[in-house]
Amino acid sequence: MAKKKQISDTSRTAFNSLDPSKLNKTYRGIILALTKIGSGHFEDIAYQMKVAPSVVWKRLSELSRNGIIKRSWNKKMLKSGRMGYMWELTTKGMPKTEEDMKALKNKPTVVDYSRKLINPNLKQTNLFD
Repeated sequence: MAKKKQISDTSRTAFNSLDPSKLNKTYRGIILALTKIGSGHFEDIAYQMKVAPSVVWKRLSELSRNGIIKRSWNKKMLKSGRMGYMWELTTKGMPKTEEDMKALKNKPTVVDYSRKLINPNLKQTNLFD
């Protein structure tokens, strides 16, 4: 039997330090979908996200290993006729503020607007020229 790959402490810490605005688009979509539906199997989540189910199920274990989501141990019938585990957000995965929700929805915030105002061509070398 193959050994499960252990996630290093530094990798886990790096993942946990990410704020919602920096999460991968798929991760954000999964978290947002679970925020809306409460719990669901990968097909429910994919339907909510409007993506193929294969996009979702590949990422669920990654989010689970990092404590963002968990299996609820309830099962529901999949389209294939098999039973599939339901997933739900942990308290760590739930958006805590309105700003977190906006970041998950990929809506621009005040910070995004202010960054657009700053000249992107300005480099550190020519700040004082």
